Amino acid sequence: MSLVPVYPRLELMVACDQNLGIGKDGTLPWSLPSEFAYFLKMTQNYQGNGGKVHASIFGRANWESIAKTCGDNNPWKDTICYILSRSMSAHQLPENVFVCSSFEDIINHLNRPEIKERVDRVWVHGGVSVYTEALRSPYFYRLYRTTIEATYPADVFFPRVDESRLTLVHDPDVLQGTQHENGVNFQVFVFQTTGINPLV
Repeated sequence: MSLVPVYPRLELMVACDQNLGIGKDGTLPWSLPSEFAYFLKMTQNYQGNGGKVHASIFGRANWESIAKTCGDNNPWKDTICYILSRSMSAHQLPENVFVCSSFEDIINHLNRPEIKERVDRVWVHGGVSVYTEALRSPYFYRLYRTTIEATYPADVFFPRVDESRLTLVHDPDVLQGTQHENGVNFQVFVFQTTGINPLV
């Protein structure tokens, strides 16, 4: 029996410090332009893949924070975007951006035939509640975690996951080995499901 989940396979993308801090006051606590460029390269879809696109899942605050950082109300124009929110209105959102009130609603929307035929990868961007939902989901596939070898003031933290319940895999598309920027070392690790669920 395959340990790889069926579509939609959820791939989580996160950068965190040594205390699992991921944010402070609605923004990143660090300045690592090359890491942020890698994040955009992996999750945006300028090239396409046989006419298919990525899908991206955000929490409301995370969506607003990233859009502010990028200076763009929709940095993922070439993807299908989902915002998990019970209060946000879909009014005046860009094309291919959908607001869903539950994680289950997002999964159901991704499984619509007209959406499923367009999507090749599904990225989960956070925040914490969205990451937690994905780590509990039977559709969890991979965790792409950038570990920053420093600590920063943070008020948002990535859920603690027992890495022994995952397997470390190689992905040639990620930054390889230890990177150094602005006096800080960081490294990308890719963990894949072993079929154990939920993880948190």
